[in-house]
Amino acid sequence: MRNRNWTAKGLTLSGTLLALAMVFLYSASIIPGIELTLFLAASLLVSAVIIEIGPAAGWTFYAASAFLGFLLIPNKAALLPYVLFFGVYGVLKYHIETLHRLTLEIVLKLVYFNLAFGMGFFLFRELLFKSIQLPDFPDAILLLLANGFFLFYDSVYTQIISFYLKRIHSHLR
Repeated sequence: MRNRNWTAKGLTLSGTLLALAMVFLYSASIIPGIELTLFLAASLLVSAVIIEIGPAAGWTFYAASAFLGFLLIPNKAALLPYVLFFGVYGVLKYHIETLHRLTLEIVLKLVYFNLAFGMGFFLFRELLFKSIQLPDFPDAILLLLANGFFLFYDSVYTQIISFYLKRIHSHLR
């Protein structure tokens, strides 16, 4: 059986999707208000590469998009959510869901999210918002709301992947 990772079709597809990822990431750095949507779109491209080429190509795609993002996007701080969470989540989601044990999958996803959220929240709060007075919400309430939003995000992500598999994947074969 041929290695799907090194076909010309796979390289062409990943290169095209990488260019599209750069459009999403650059747009996220300059268009206020829709950053999370654009990070989600870029993350879905990682999943498309995994579906079409394989998980190793997904890791390579994520690394290439993060590297090119840091090279090409002037606002490096705007790229951090993609690099630290959204970009890698597509690959981790794939690996976690290969366990086929729903409870364990949810726990592992929540552990990853809480680690990423905790690092990002406290890092940004200490570095960027030290001189700005923000409303004081209890961290536990904020964390609970963030976890609820993450579970919703994961559900939407799964539905988009299902749509991709049913409607797009079959046409690329």
